[in-house]
Amino acid sequence: MAFGIGSFQHTSAQMYCNPLNISYRFCLDQPSRREAADPTVLLYKDNYYLFASKSGGYWYSADLTTWNFVTTTDLPLENYAPTAITLGDWVYFFCSGSNTIYRSNNPKSGKWEVFNNSFPISTTDPALFVDSDGKVYFYYGCSNNSPIQAIELDVNNKLNPKGTPVDCFSGNPAEHGWERPGDYNTNTGNPWIEGSWMNKYNGHYYLQYAGPGTEYKSYGDGVYVSENPLGPFTYASNNPFSSKPEGFIAGAGHGSTFEDKYGNWWHIATMSISVKHMFERRIGLFPAGFDKEDNLYTLTDFGDYPITIPDHKYTDVSELIPDWKLLSYHKTAEASSSINTNPVSSAFDENVRTYWSALSGNKGEWLSVDLGGKCTVNAIQVNFAENNSTILGKNIRSEQYLVEYSDDKQTWNVLIDKTANQEDLTHQFTVLPASVKARYIRVTNYRVPGGTFAISDLRIFGKGAILNTSGVGSIKLQRTTNDPRTIKLTWGKQMYATGYNIRFGSEPDKLYRSYEVYGDTSVTIRSLNKNQSYFFEVDAFDENGIVKGNIHSSVISIQPTVRTANPGTIVRFRTDAFSPSATFQWQVDSGNGFADLSEMLPYAETKTRELIIHGASTILKNNKYRCVLSDGNISDTTNVVFFNLPTTENKQVETDKYFDVFPNPAKSIITIVTSMNQVGLEYYIINTSGVYVLTGKIATLSTVLDINRLPKGVYVVQVGELKKKTFKV
Repeated sequence: MAFGIGSFQHTSAQMYCNPLNISYRFCLDQPSRREAADPTVLLYKDNYYLFASKSGGYWYSADLTTWNFVTTTDLPLENYAPTAITLGDWVYFFCSGSNTIYRSNNPKSGKWEVFNNSFPISTTDPALFVDSDGKVYFYYGCSNNSPIQAIELDVNNKLNPKGTPVDCFSGNPAEHGWERPGDYNTNTGNPWIEGSWMNKYNGHYYLQYAGPGTEYKSYGDGVYVSENPLGPFTYASNNPFSSKPEGFIAGAGHGSTFEDKYGNWWHIATMSISVKHMFERRIGLFPAGFDKEDNLYTLTDFGDYPITIPDHKYTDVSELIPDWKLLSYHKTAEASSSINTNPVSSAFDENVRTYWSALSGNKGEWLSVDLGGKCTVNAIQVNFAENNSTILGKNIRSEQYLVEYSDDKQTWNVLIDKTANQEDLTHQFTVLPASVKARYIRVTNYRVPGGTFAISDLRIFGKGAILNTSGVGSIKLQRTTNDPRTIKLTWGKQMYATGYNIRFGSEPDKLYRSYEVYGDTSVTIRSLNKNQSYFFEVDAFDENGIVKGNIHSSVISIQPTVRTANPGTIVRFRTDAFSPSATFQWQVDSGNGFADLSEMLPYAETKTRELIIHGASTILKNNKYRCVLSDGNISDTTNVVFFNLPTTENKQVETDKYFDVFPNPAKSIITIVTSMNQVGLEYYIINTSGVYVLTGKIATLSTVLDINRLPKGVYVVQVGELKKKTFKV
């Protein structure tokens, strides 16, 4: 299910590159910045309609790539989090902070009518859902202390609430690491749980929600699943099902999941810039779907690289991904002028939160990059930034610019001519009609909407001139024992690698989550679910493709260690798992390979976290031990351990102090384990009334007693005059 390379066939299908290249409007308040967020997409009469917060209108498209903007005075377009559904021949619209439901049977025209002007629930982040039986449900909530709620709406009474709202779920950052606030989930406090959306698939209801906060890179969408539209809901193991914590632009939260004309699933979501204002945001579109176990997933691997919108039902997501890679990361660049705090390097650092700026917005300011050799260039994304802008509201001036290429910086050829452009598009992505060979790329300004000529990143895609990298072999996983929501991964540096893409998930074939790393060979991820095992794969990528790594798992939370034991004493090896549902099987290698242990002396607790060996001896000391931990379809094997017997010179024999009873509680038998010094002593089983119910003599290091006839209760085992242990039947 991962983004692959090599099978892509370039067709006439349209392509895009996140963030979506739509007309992001300037906000009405200071500081001057653009915003669109909290998107809802629906398919109505063969067109897709996109509604987003604070956009001054909405969009429609026939193909999900070319978007036409619609303005209207009929809707409260300055409100946040619009939601829309198709019911019959009408589109119904609702949004945050409103008590009015609107509808239209011709949304392309911008004409809407009031359907219900007295809806009794005024809330934030509403979501409407039409079930397959025609019933309508309403989901809502946006809080750091209140739950997501739901209620049925009456289709025969203006969609007014029917019944009593139910609480669906709240945030749980103590268990769900990704719900912890902060770009890297390092903050304390409660998350904002918001942005409901509902889908139905194969009889299951998928109630989606966003967290931990829209301003964070970690902003993502989780999902709870139920057999009923009002719950109860069960947390999905692959949460967050939509996340994009790194890359050129991060964030994949508060969105909607929809099916296209051909039966392909997509997830559209909010992406974060949040520099000039916490609500400085963009919109991203990602391939999504349901796997064979009906798990909802979103694929954000290289989610800000070029992606194809197919004109058919695709069978593998690799059909959507061209084998073009980024050619411009950290390349040598120069410009006509630069502000000291906004150098040219900021246009090639894969970070939308930084940008290069010229000293002015004058025609003729330029930015140029050296790709380091002659490369094959297939597509270019010019991401304009707003620097010293004072624009508020809808912009009437568009960016006008010229892109050229050269082999020697002397002779320049036109590549993209936007010198007469009238479209206000700030993330302009262009697929070239035919690839070109070039070493230098230059962008020259002809007009800016306001402020200076500024670019957050000039991103060039194609095939590079440098040598191919090699794959990552082994990786080191260090999952924090006292906080299993956190794990550190470390791997070896690969020559020629641009970066590394970490893919991980709950099973080897469900590595739905990803984390991009540039310029480093370790990363700490703090977004895991506490009681869950994970698989990890680190793929190296360069300017020519991706080299897949090996899969490693993180089932084990505690590794057993080598022990030292006196002869005749008990040896204990302990391991543990992150998941409470994990199972354990200890194994021994006595010289013929590892084999499963069973409950037979001297071994006990062979299927638990702690293996017990009764009576350390020279016969056993050469054995090797390990444990196989399993959690569903995941299994992992611990380190190999053994025990040592102390040498005669340093041995401090305290075996006369050793004495134990197992199992405890017991059902039919107990085993009394003693040291050699206690062999020959009398033992006594005494009830709570002081009556001696069993007596005998210790004959070996392990004495097995039949206690079938003993009534349930608490007893004391005494060996000799002093040694006593309590056990329960």
